[in-house]
This record gives sequence, structure tokens and C-alpha cells, in this order.
Amino acid sequence: ENITFTAQATPMDNLMLQLMGAFAQFEREIILERQKEGIRLAAAQGKYKGRVHKLNPDQAKALQQAWDEGMYSSKVDLAKAFDISRQAVYRYLKKIN
Repeated sequence: ENITFTAQATPMDNLMLQLMGAFAQFEREIILERQKEGIRLAAAQGKYKGRVHKLNPDQAKALQQAWDEGMYSSKVDLAKAFDISRQAVYRYLKKIN
């Protein structure tokens, strides 16, 4: 649509802008609600399991132990050794602690 807002901030312009913002927010919330409902239904049917973890629980414990024992000088080296991202190392270490 060809909607333009001028530099003049009239009460009518402010009202229209706020109404459009409110409708956009409402629409977004409806979309998120539908998405959550779809995920819930799919999970109940066993079709949705979420993200697959890179490390199994034993590997996660080994990662924590390697870090605690100082086997690696940096988390980047630890990430390379376990073939995961640096951010994943932070997540695993945070989850375990």
C-alpha cells in the first residue's frame, strides 16, 4: 500500500500509526499462538521432537570433564576437539553447571 507519513505529527496521523501497530502486534501474536498449537499437536503425535543435540549425555559429561581438568587451553580448542561450535560449548557447560 502507498502509505506515507509526513513530518507533521497530527493527532490523526498518530492514531493511524498506533492502530496499524496494534493490528500488526495482534496478528503476530495470533501467528505465534497457532504455531505453538501446531507444535503441541505434532509433539503429541510423535512428529515433532525439537532440535537434535550434537552431543549425547556421555559426550557432554566428557566435554565438562575435559574443561574442568584443563585438557584444553580455550573453549575454541574444546569446540574443535568435540566438533561443535564455540557457542555450543558455552551452552553445554552452562547446562551442566
